[in-house]
Amino acid sequence: EQSGITREDIYNAYTGDGGLHGLKRSDFANYHEFSEAKKEIENGQFSDSSQVEVNHLVKQYLTDYKEVYAYRHIEVQVEEEGTFSVTMNEMLAVVLFTNLLKNAFVHNIEGGHIRIVITEHSIIFCNRGVETALDSRHIFERFYQGEKKEGSTGLGLALADSICKMQGMYLHYYYREGKHCFEVRV
Repeated sequence: EQSGITREDIYNAYTGDGGLHGLKRSDFANYHEFSEAKKEIENGQFSDSSQVEVNHLVKQYLTDYKEVYAYRHIEVQVEEEGTFSVTMNEMLAVVLFTNLLKNAFVHNIEGGHIRIVITEHSIIFCNRGVETALDSRHIFERFYQGEKKEGSTGLGLALADSICKMQGMYLHYYYREGKHCFEVRV
């Protein structure tokens, strides 16, 4: 909680109440499953860790995001150089990786490009966007947005950073060759 992200923020991001990617109570198999998930997040338990194949998770959500953002004509390239698997709570994995994926769409340019590189130990999301590097000192702070974008709450990167820290993973931002890149590494 050093970053100021609360359990409620993570819960809201997952259920859609925070508007980060629109999952709702109906996305759970039943009300009991929803209540249990809510309780675990509120209590900070996250005890039901499992092996999550990030390649599969990202490709699953990528299909939905390509549909939602089709009007922006963004080309997406996925390079799988290995299988990136992590042991963590699946709900937190969804929040982490869908926030980074959505970020690449929301902060891209019309007709832009997203490149996702997956290796055995990392995943990198690179996208076009503003033509200067973001402020790496503040980018993972809650509500920091730099240039305000429609569809952005300023919570996504702070949530991603907080989850990475909780899971012992490393989240890094860099700007190279006109692209903003976010790398998650174990």
